[in-house]
Amino acid sequence: MKRIAYLWWVLAIAILGFGSYLKSASAQNAGYIAPSTMASAAINISTATTTKVITGIAGRWTYITSFNVIAGGSGNFQLIYGTGSNCGTGQTNLTGAYNLTAQAGLVVGSGIAPALVIPIANDVCVITSAAVQMSGSIAYAQP
Repeated sequence: MKRIAYLWWVLAIAILGFGSYLKSASAQNAGYIAPSTMASAAINISTATTTKVITGIAGRWTYITSFNVIAGGSGNFQLIYGTGSNCGTGQTNLTGAYNLTAQAGLVVGSGIAPALVIPIANDVCVITSAAVQMSGSIAYAQP
């Protein structure tokens, strides 16, 4: 009889504990959930130009979760957004111009949550200021 009573107590504690777990889990997820990385694109630019790296989707925001770049020589690197050919229409800065020197680079974001947010249906482009190799990657989500 003691064994049955003991099992009932264990079951009751387990059920109560699981119920509080469900309550805390649902309370944590009650609001907005930030998207994490869903896709990535290469950054491989060797001229002074504006290059599209992410194509916007109609009706969807783009969330850049991380990006990294390393320079093969001295030059500026900047992220912008806009529409049209290479973000030429409505061009808006996402970052300032990072002044990089040879073998210097930068890393922004961890891929877990948005580092930069781009309005609905806009492309993301990179502007480089010199004919030096800029290599890296950009991770993003378009949920």
